[in-house]
Amino acid sequence: MTCDEVAREVVRLLKEKGLHIVVMESCTGGALTSALTDVTGASEVLKESFVTYSNEAKTDNGVPPALIEQFGVYSHECAKAMAEAAIRCALTSRKQTITIGVTGRLSREDPANPGGFVGEVYACAQDGGGKYRSVNFTVENRDRVLAKQEAVHKALALVLLPFLRGEKYTGWRLEPEKST
Repeated sequence: MTCDEVAREVVRLLKEKGLHIVVMESCTGGALTSALTDVTGASEVLKESFVTYSNEAKTDNGVPPALIEQFGVYSHECAKAMAEAAIRCALTSRKQTITIGVTGRLSREDPANPGGFVGEVYACAQDGGGKYRSVNFTVENRDRVLAKQEAVHKALALVLLPFLRGEKYTGWRLEPEKST
């Protein structure tokens, strides 16, 4: 599926399930929200979006500074904390809201956040009841615009869409469906 097709399916599933979504994104710089709002009718499901590009923006919006110090901004823990912070910031009902947090390093070394590698991205979707799906993936493209597009596509296809479909997972790794 193309990124546009995945975004349309995500919006369709959100509508079908009567859910709203709140996005907190960093490395994608608003591109995930843009992909969703490119879909006609997205205003029925997308209620808020936060671009928390800097560490300070993340902590100002509820990501604990101690978590960033311990695990770094390029981590599952940070993506999950961003999803949790988004649901706390949301003006919509927690029970009818899912969130996604996306963080990563796309095209260069980051002097403010040492460690890790260029191309690493972490994304976590969470519902109001605490159920979550957190996945890391690598973005291969080093062109900044194309890297953001790739990160958005993978965040939608590997995290948000399977989460909405109720596909099985364990922690940070995808669990393939087993045939019986």
